[in-house]
Amino acid sequence: MEDLPNAYAYSHRQAVKSLRVIVVGAGIAGLSAGLALSQCNHSVTILESSSQLGETGAGIQLAPNATRILHRLGVLAEVMLHTSVLSGVSIRVIAVHSTSVPKVRVRVGETGKSLWFTSDIVIAADGIKSVCRRQMALEGGYANMDRPYPTGDAAYRLLIPREKVQRDPELLAMLDQNVAMRYMGPGGHIMAYPLKGNKVYNMVLIHPSKATGDTEEDVWTTTGERREMMKFYGSWSPAIRKWLSYAGEEDEEMIPEWTLKMYPPLPTWVRGGVALIGDACHPMLPYVAQGAANGIEDAAVIATALNCTSNVHLALRVYEAVRKERAEKIAASASDTSRSLHLPDGPEQQKRDRTIQSAGRKDKAAESDIADKWRDQQWQDFMWGIDVMHETVDKWAELSAAVLRGSERIVSSL
Repeated sequence: MEDLPNAYAYSHRQAVKSLRVIVVGAGIAGLSAGLALSQCNHSVTILESSSQLGETGAGIQLAPNATRILHRLGVLAEVMLHTSVLSGVSIRVIAVHSTSVPKVRVRVGETGKSLWFTSDIVIAADGIKSVCRRQMALEGGYANMDRPYPTGDAAYRLLIPREKVQRDPELLAMLDQNVAMRYMGPGGHIMAYPLKGNKVYNMVLIHPSKATGDTEEDVWTTTGERREMMKFYGSWSPAIRKWLSYAGEEDEEMIPEWTLKMYPPLPTWVRGGVALIGDACHPMLPYVAQGAANGIEDAAVIATALNCTSNVHLALRVYEAVRKERAEKIAASASDTSRSLHLPDGPEQQKRDRTIQSAGRKDKAAESDIADKWRDQQWQDFMWGIDVMHETVDKWAELSAAVLRGSERIVSSL
């Protein structure tokens, strides 16, 4: 077996074998994969169907499990230029506007053109409506089971510029606090925090989705009516109602709205020389703010695995062994968190609130049923404390041996 790299210095190490890699999708996971692999002397082409780079939506949060990887890739300092550091949480979390990503050279496509590429590996980072995922499911014979299902929730996502609240001392103070605020109420919750050095206030407002006849072919991004939004949150905090009064343009009735859907876990993330990463294989609901971070973890583990061996198929299977169980556990926790955050007023809600309030106490550190995962020390250690690059290197012998034995189920214990 080749000498294994030190995970902290891996980005300065040349790969055992230089490969031609195609990354499909220039979102956060795809760009992270392209950057990590290119730094290891692989030849990387990133393909993006959109004619312009950029994420539609609002902000993202980058927890320690993501920022340590960005630091190793040498881009954290640049990312920090576009962030607000949220100090009002027990562990520092960075909020960054999702179009403020490091620039990477990509090839953008045009509708109606067919282009052919040859590569040793394809990294499919083409998002929750992944074409690569669908093709893999068709070839694997499980396409009928791989369909999105509604969660019952939807989200308004708002970006309110500082200029709109300049004359409101209360809201201006909230914008300058660098604190992530979570509001919980019957049937929904709100996550709000500043972005872009306190120039923008980002709000994600979760509420029950409207009953529709949508199918998986329908567009997931739609618009909601301002009056419906104001009606649902009409009895919430006065500060919330004031923030919502500044949403959108004064003469606009429609507000951006996302229907939250999920997919069941896949039987595999790898087929031949194709590996799924990010939302293409583990879409996550926004309740634990780990979607982007886990896509970055995927990219880092693939690059690390390819530094440990010249055997492409072995590297991809080890990537799956390290990442699949962990990512799916985090995704499941996000789904479970929804019910706890949206409890109606009553005994269960009161018990939830007491548990959250006591979560930071040392005598409560062993509890594992805390509704707010950000205040659950055990969950913090798992979600933010595990270093997936080190785990890949440290358990390489065990994981690669299991893959080579052809084990049906490889448990990484992550």
